[in-house]
Amino acid sequence: IDTGQPYPLVLPLTELEKTGASQKKSTLKAKGATVKWPGTTSHDIYLARLDSLSAGDLKADQIMTVFAELPAALSVPLLGGDFLSRYLIKIDFNHEEIMLLPKTGYRGLDHSFSTGLHIYRNAENRLAVRGVWERSPADLAGIQVEDLILEFNAKKATPELHRELWLLLNDDQVKSVKLLIETKKGPRKLRLKKKK
Repeated sequence: IDTGQPYPLVLPLTELEKTGASQKKSTLKAKGATVKWPGTTSHDIYLARLDSLSAGDLKADQIMTVFAELPAALSVPLLGGDFLSRYLIKIDFNHEEIMLLPKTGYRGLDHSFSTGLHIYRNAENRLAVRGVWERSPADLAGIQVEDLILEFNAKKATPELHRELWLLLNDDQVKSVKLLIETKKGPRKLRLKKKK
């Protein structure tokens, strides 16, 4: 369980074939690192929607899932905050059990609208592109890994505003983000409209 994980479900990369996600045309591959854990080296990261998931009595449908290399200690499915928000969680320490009790009528947020852009603070403490999902608005706009974010929504992109930009990129209510990006060919202004 990882309540801070922005994706509902993260599975080890070895599960990509087993789940059939590698055969789906809708499965996306990351350019760069869209998610990463300390001690991992693979940049093979995939995003898919699993038709269904079951583990014991737990059953869920249409789960957005990331497949990535996980540290050896975490090479088990990670349930993220959005997935967990669909349930009341009961932890029984004495019996080493966690019970997920479905909330009636609750639908997860599932972060289905996105620019496909992932940012980070680089070694020079500047906001830069860490990863881009293929076929996303960011990818179609030609944004590349390591491009620098100079401005967003007419604000200078300072390290202090990293979280604000991250929240804009991950808020389903925000439909588009204006960016000024420094590319290898020079600065570019663009507006990224989020797509499902």
